[in-house]
Amino acid sequence: MSKKLSFTPYLLISGSVLSNTVLFMSLAVLTLFLVETGFTNKQIGFSVGLMALAASTLALVSWRIARPLGNRFAIFLGMALCSFGYFALANSSTFWSLIASCFTIGFGKSIFEPILKASMSRYPLAGKPELMFRMRYLSICAGAFLGPLAAMAFAEKRAVIFSTSAILICYAVMFFMVFPSDDESENDKSENKNPEFLESHKFVRDRKLIILTLAGGGVFLVFSLFEIIFPLVLNQNFKSATPVFRTLLMTNALLGLILQYPAIILSKKYSTEVLAAWGCYLFGTSFIVFAMAKSSWPTWIFATFIFTCGEALALPASDILIDKISSDKQKAAYFGFGELRQLGFFVGPFAGAFILDELGSTILCVISTIIIALVSIFFLNVFPKKKEFLS
Repeated sequence: MSKKLSFTPYLLISGSVLSNTVLFMSLAVLTLFLVETGFTNKQIGFSVGLMALAASTLALVSWRIARPLGNRFAIFLGMALCSFGYFALANSSTFWSLIASCFTIGFGKSIFEPILKASMSRYPLAGKPELMFRMRYLSICAGAFLGPLAAMAFAEKRAVIFSTSAILICYAVMFFMVFPSDDESENDKSENKNPEFLESHKFVRDRKLIILTLAGGGVFLVFSLFEIIFPLVLNQNFKSATPVFRTLLMTNALLGLILQYPAIILSKKYSTEVLAAWGCYLFGTSFIVFAMAKSSWPTWIFATFIFTCGEALALPASDILIDKISSDKQKAAYFGFGELRQLGFFVGPFAGAFILDELGSTILCVISTIIIALVSIFFLNVFPKKKEFLS
């Protein structure tokens, strides 16, 4: 492997840290910024969830359209669209302009995320794709910790959204300049010429892929409540919700970084799907505690600790398992279909905002506990009696 290619895993990880930092920088203020702009809870839940809806459904076709352009250009194009979407979001004053902005961000993600994940699988650290995906999760945690800290440097929430747009386009240009063009040669050409690779029904019939997509969607659904809906819950219980949510987000991120080491140790003894089920149980427990938190800081922190323990085990699982069940020539196709999991990030904010308004936060937490308990059953039935998939 050339020096340029050997550097690629570190480029992907460092880029993931940077992009996640700016995304969480905006997330730390996004919901409350939209509240201050004058949007209702239901409008915010629908619009922010629309990002995930566009990212998940369009990923089925957009990666196919972008792939002939080359991985490097496709990733650049997707990130540039995200940058433009955040710029428009900062200027949104009507519900329809908010919808258009969120759709643009989701469309950009639908282009670059499946190809980026396929690249991570193709250029793994130490020849271990599972380690690469756990490092990706660590980069998300690092971004979730650093992002809210960076947001504190801005006096206005709108400036945070503008900065997210500016940093994303700068990163997109840098990525385009240094990402190896070798990625577009023999492997990608063989993928495009392989009729089995191009027949979507071939992998749509894969029972394991469908189960993992459903399970991952359920995990994303409950996780989205923490990121998007809980600021609204905090707004009902605290005079100033922004510092409270920022603290919870940073606590979640820091614990996520720390807990990955024991998660890696556990992965040597237990299969990924079993660890994911354990994570679901912890998620459910955390929502029971969240329901009792009300305006108690210590209870919110304790619930966040339990939530993060579940996240460390469950959140990376579907990516790791989709990588295991897909051949080298099907990575982008499988990850493209797997992006349907992002529907959880649409259903979660939209349904969560509705339930919060109509039934209250306690019922929201109870429903979330039931959903995540059902998700654990999906994980435990991915590989029945298949010892070769034990980690």
